[in-house]
Amino acid sequence: MPYREKTPTVVSILTRRLKEGFTFDDFQKAHVPDGENYKKIENGHQVDFFTLPTRVINAVSYNDPRVIISIGLSYGDGEDVFADALAGAAKDKARAARLNEICEKIEETKFAFVANDNNYGGEGLDFNQSPLIDVTNPEVFEAVKAALLG
Repeated sequence: MPYREKTPTVVSILTRRLKEGFTFDDFQKAHVPDGENYKKIENGHQVDFFTLPTRVINAVSYNDPRVIISIGLSYGDGEDVFADALAGAAKDKARAARLNEICEKIEETKFAFVANDNNYGGEGLDFNQSPLIDVTNPEVFEAVKAALLG
């Protein structure tokens, strides 16, 4: 079973706001860690950076398209997850500098141990990945926002 189908051990949530003049595409370019084994995949990037499986989902707030919420899902022993994250932060000064140029943290970073993992979607539902919303297109973004706030 691929790790993505398993329950993560630690969840992290970082909330940032883009500085004026920067876009989500700028954020994505700055956010991807430096690495020799980098490739674009269907809905994101694959980078060999952490020594433990780690998945990072970046989402854009429908209230403010400049606000980006990064959700990290880390797998493995809790102590190892934190040690890996600290080691990654220490070796990734260039990435941190790139991010600081284009955005600012607007909330304290949250780290949490996963207590349970509920599937509220129902067992056996057939799911095919839908296209992601084009967060770089202001017209699409406003249409989605209007539909959600209806």
